[in-house]
Amino acid sequence: MKFGRCASFAGTKFGSGESEAGKSSPPARLSRMKAIVIFQSFHKGNTKKIAEAFAGELGTKLVRPGEIKVNDLINYGLIGFGSGIYFGKHHQGILDLAEKILPSAGQKVFIFSTAGLPQLKLIWHRALRNILKKKGFKIVGEFSCAGHDEVGPLEMIGGINKGRPNENDIKKAKQFANSLYIHAPEVI
Repeated sequence: MKFGRCASFAGTKFGSGESEAGKSSPPARLSRMKAIVIFQSFHKGNTKKIAEAFAGELGTKLVRPGEIKVNDLINYGLIGFGSGIYFGKHHQGILDLAEKILPSAGQKVFIFSTAGLPQLKLIWHRALRNILKKKGFKIVGEFSCAGHDEVGPLEMIGGINKGRPNENDIKKAKQFANSLYIHAPEVI
């Protein structure tokens, strides 16, 4: 299992994803992947920025939990699940969707989040990871990066991680998305 922590993956080069016009486009081998990114983003839109980076790199559909039928998820070879971290876990809408999905024999998934303290990803992702593992999904990677957080007492000091995710975080999210090709080549 690959764990990304807003860190680049040294020695891993899958193409820049840059078109001649300088705009990001999915590498040809990833654009055919039958994948979907499911996210929930509130407050500052932190997770939406990361989800958009993943969907753009993978050339996939981007939806919120209520916009997809659970039974339709069987049609995807790779599913990304992510949200901000709320009271130590993913948004309840993501967890509820994961609970409703039928068990899968090795269908590939990845988990992502934005958080005030992304260093605690192993703890924050535990609830979602456990649900997915229990249902037989193969977790091919996890990614977390800092997000502007001003919930609770942090509001009094203007929050932490202002301006995050930033351009560097988005770049690392794109690198992570490209690294998924190693773990899910048969989905192409």
